[in-house]
Amino acid sequence: MKNLEKINLVKLKLNIGLSTAKELIDKFSDVDLAIESWEKQIEDEQKASLNQKYDSLEKFYYFENEYCYPTLSDSDKGEIKAFANNYCSQIWDKYISESQKHLMLINNPDQWKIKNEIKKEYNWQNDWNETNTEAFNENVKSLIDWEEDDEVMFFWNKYSGIESKWGIICKYWISFLYDDESNIIINPKNKKVIILSTNGNLSIAERD
Repeated sequence: MKNLEKINLVKLKLNIGLSTAKELIDKFSDVDLAIESWEKQIEDEQKASLNQKYDSLEKFYYFENEYCYPTLSDSDKGEIKAFANNYCSQIWDKYISESQKHLMLINNPDQWKIKNEIKKEYNWQNDWNETNTEAFNENVKSLIDWEEDDEVMFFWNKYSGIESKWGIICKYWISFLYDDESNIIINPKNKKVIILSTNGNLSIAERD
């Protein structure tokens, strides 16, 4: 079989580009070996993706300079770790809900692992509109007994979340609430959770 025929056969069987198929044949010469190698590579990449914990922070545009208030420093940026989708899903299932992918879809207590929700008087909406960067330090920190350096998890939904220090979230809270359709903050070391709902509502609750 001529190389061109091998390349076209590999291209057809694997549904890949011509140049990629040519690289495989140039490397392995044999069609079966080329296909086996490619399929093994894809399998390994999929396994690595499933085990991946963090992703690039660039997936969340609200931490870019034109949106972030205050401007995110390089040192603080390293403290904000975006969860990879699959890992984020696992953590959401563990701490929040196994049946619903967003807080706004939860309609009864059996659908999530949060209880004893108490709405607080403080409303963050005006402070967000006025870009009051100190609002969480002044109004929210005192509502919960978390330490500045506690590693906490902020979720927008089942597949979007980050891990950071509580102090970092308080500092950049405006950017974290750029998408404010109900968010939740979990502290693995503490049963208390913070729920940030639409229209600036804030509640303290407990997880199971």
